[in-house]
Amino acid sequence: MKILITGACGRCGTALAALAHEKVFFDCLEPAPELSGEHFVQGNLSDPEALAAAMRGCDAVVHGAASSSPDSAWEQVLHNNIEGMANVMNAAHAVGADPVVFASSNHVVGMYELENAPGIYELGHGIVVDRHAPVRPDSHYGVSKAIGEDIGHFYAENGGPRCCVIRIGAVRTARDDHPYAYAEEGVRKGLWQRGSEAYQLKEKRLKALWQSRRDFVQMVNLCLQYEGPAFDIFYGVSDNPRRWLDIEHARAALGYEPRDNAELWTAPPEMAGTGHLPGERIPFSPVQV
Repeated sequence: MKILITGACGRCGTALAALAHEKVFFDCLEPAPELSGEHFVQGNLSDPEALAAAMRGCDAVVHGAASSSPDSAWEQVLHNNIEGMANVMNAAHAVGADPVVFASSNHVVGMYELENAPGIYELGHGIVVDRHAPVRPDSHYGVSKAIGEDIGHFYAENGGPRCCVIRIGAVRTARDDHPYAYAEEGVRKGLWQRGSEAYQLKEKRLKALWQSRRDFVQMVNLCLQYEGPAFDIFYGVSDNPRRWLDIEHARAALGYEPRDNAELWTAPPEMAGTGHLPGERIPFSPVQV
């Protein structure tokens, strides 16, 4: 299988270097160091001809390119996220690339979190948001991802390609691939101290939303092989007890078996050797088809 991966230089795009497929990485930026030696095409989603040329000969697409900040202005998400998704689906339809795996976001249903925070970050909160829950975006970014899902749904039911949506919780960089990443980032920036109330809030939130890079790669690989409905939605989180985003549908439909659990991490990697143990890490290896 040959796959075009858009948004190649982002957190999710670089993680997909571990996919055991032939890959073409597409981004408007210069190639990230993690993509050294990979087939890389520099281009923009706003250029349909460049996109179609990069996609030609590909069997499938993983579409992750976007303005990815929840604070993105409407003009940014309109151009990069909504028009970009339409261009990707149109190009995939034209060249016969199928399926398209769309990197959506938890912000499509972000109001469930906002109205229940901070209690939703605690163990045993009892809240579950599944794929049948009404869409409730929390930002222009969330709105753009919801519209992107609708674009994928339209194409899936009107001549293809099929579309698998992954509403990602939080995938971090290779350096910060652990559930303390939000909290430790604040420490590095001098925003709070380790152990403070603010630190603990960020820790608990990411322990609910985190999807390890290897669990994300596994889910993408399963979506690429999915033979279920032409359009489907899955939540991208690891096996975290604090999660409110449902992964039971992904388990049943895809065979998703996350290998990571945020609660196994009792401290960030920065504290290794201090008597606290970060969770056990199994060496990351390419996912086989």
